[in-house]
Amino acid sequence: MIRKRLWNRFWDLWIFFKMGHSGYLGFIINIMNFIVIQYVNVIIGNPLLENYFGTMMRFLLLFIITYIPAAIAIGYIGIKKGENVRRTFVDPYTQAFIESQIRLISGISLFTEGNTDEALRQLKASKDILLKWKEGPYIE
Repeated sequence: MIRKRLWNRFWDLWIFFKMGHSGYLGFIINIMNFIVIQYVNVIIGNPLLENYFGTMMRFLLLFIITYIPAAIAIGYIGIKKGENVRRTFVDPYTQAFIESQIRLISGISLFTEGNTDEALRQLKASKDILLKWKEGPYIE
């Protein structure tokens, strides 16, 4: 019992670590890395820009003033246009998963109505769709 509790606690901590790293820390490190790379590639070695910006702090200030509002505006426009929603439904995995779930629910409904043969066909079709993803991309 204690062993199972420790194992479950370990997995909880692992999930928390993955969320904290990929969702938050990785994102912050990625932005910092992007800023440093842009500074090194664009400013250093370019006498005109090097004289204008001088230090990384000036570049960082200009970056924050311009890039962050631009990214927010682009994100806002993308959400208002519905691109994020549309992109999800264009994804072939999402399409296959939705089809599989419809067949699963249909099969369960048919089974409760007593139509076991058709229910089994629907459930098998649902399973087959999901198993195709284990082999590779789902393309019809």
